[in-house]
Amino acid sequence: MTVSGTELIHAQKMEVLGQLAGGIAHDFNNILTVITACSGMVLSSLSPDDEKFGDVTEIEGAARRAAGPTRQLLGYCRNQPVNKKPLDLNPIIVETQQMLSRVLSAKVTIEARLAPELWLAHADTTQLQQVVLNLAVNARDAMPDGGTLLFSSTNARVTAERLPDGGSLPPGKYVRIGVRDTGSGIAEDVVARIFEPFFATKAAGAGTGLGLATVQAIVTDLQGYITIDTAAGEGTEFGIYLPRSPALSDAA
Repeated sequence: MTVSGTELIHAQKMEVLGQLAGGIAHDFNNILTVITACSGMVLSSLSPDDEKFGDVTEIEGAARRAAGPTRQLLGYCRNQPVNKKPLDLNPIIVETQQMLSRVLSAKVTIEARLAPELWLAHADTTQLQQVVLNLAVNARDAMPDGGTLLFSSTNARVTAERLPDGGSLPPGKYVRIGVRDTGSGIAEDVVARIFEPFFATKAAGAGTGLGLATVQAIVTDLQGYITIDTAAGEGTEFGIYLPRSPALSDAA
């Protein structure tokens, strides 16, 4: 297989960006380590009844959540394997919902419809947190005037499902995560490009154009698939399909 000059330039650009991102992630991780350590020391000196206890707990929790994606980025840049294991996705959705409920506008209503006996997926916790959070932020940005953000999870026996690239989702048993918004939707001519790195429809400075590209990279790494149900003015739903884990504890 021959490589064109354009493909070679793109590969070199991505290598340089990877090195740059690795350096930034390393420095950022050092800062988060200081925040986590200092907030932990302050917490140890406070009683749970202290009015500052809740605020410091939030600071420590935010630093720990930020450390997860930072470690993931460091691992990616260093080509290190992630910790994939049989995983219940419902707690990840619930944690994301709780976090967003504290920071999103009151005009955005957050709902969740989670399968009570969800199958396990073979995945990495930090990766899935990043996927759900990135999709939620994307949904929020599509609803500047407010709306509803709906998380869902379900067991899916797939026979046929269309993918954004025109292909088909292979038949099989999957764990499906849905993130739906009631926002502006995505125009048909834009859907084909939304997973491109640095492609963004937002105003300059309002985003990096890496959120959905990161989602696709993670889902692909987990041997999963992404579907999109959208139309301009009618909202959007991203469906994440991850193969069901063959773990013995998931024998149903």
